[in-house]
Amino acid sequence: TGEAWELAGDGAHPRKAGDEAFFVDAMSEHAGVAAFMYTDDAGATWHNVPDGDTPYFFGPRFAGLAFVGFGPGYTGVPAWLGDHVYAISNDGNWEGGDHVYLARAPREDVLDRSRWRFWAGEGAGHRETEPVWVESEEAATPIYSDPGFVGHPTMVWNRGLGRFILTLGSDSTPHNWDVPSDVARDTWHRRRELKVLEGPTPWGPWGVVHFDDDWEGEHVAYLPQMPAKWLSDDGMAGTLMFSGDYRFGFLPRPSESFYGLMTRPFRFLARTEG
Repeated sequence: TGEAWELAGDGAHPRKAGDEAFFVDAMSEHAGVAAFMYTDDAGATWHNVPDGDTPYFFGPRFAGLAFVGFGPGYTGVPAWLGDHVYAISNDGNWEGGDHVYLARAPREDVLDRSRWRFWAGEGAGHRETEPVWVESEEAATPIYSDPGFVGHPTMVWNRGLGRFILTLGSDSTPHNWDVPSDVARDTWHRRRELKVLEGPTPWGPWGVVHFDDDWEGEHVAYLPQMPAKWLSDDGMAGTLMFSGDYRFGFLPRPSESFYGLMTRPFRFLARTEG
């Protein structure tokens, strides 16, 4: 077809024909609406929401939701959080968004969109601050921001430490339409960052526990999470679960790559300020 060119994104960077497919696939932008699949007969049959009664659930700002982890059957939720189910999501795309948002719904009404509320900041109240919850997804306020470096987030309540642990794995080069084609092809899916944060509430404030700017090296891991079941009783140790590796199909020598469910044991180290 020759050296045909076309404009993409904001039009600032010319791209060869065919690059659009690469960008769409590699960015994986949030689109459509988030949905639930559930079973009430131990997996014999499954149901989808949205359905005819609920045609819309969450939009692009909350399209990659992950439930905050507590105990089995959503037990072990601190009393001050009420009888709610909590979930978080980033915006933008799954491995390089800008913000993390938090939402909740009454435990018995998770499938009812009208009962979901989004965190929108804080006001005066108990525990130093009282969260403000709003119905509109567009009115939500981020609980964490790091433009371009907010991969699909997960969160768990560490009962032993009495802290919430927020984990994120992001590509070292932000995934957005402003990145020139040659930079994207040379850098995307080559290097990943791991961030582990902690805070007293599901909305923070957040302190950095661990940062690795070359997480798992050339094997490009992603989607980190800490299952509550695998945390020790004192909360000081556990197992990190993630997927790897995502370089398959993007780098040479695919036979040297692997792809699957990965785990690594970890231990928190207490730090004293001196």
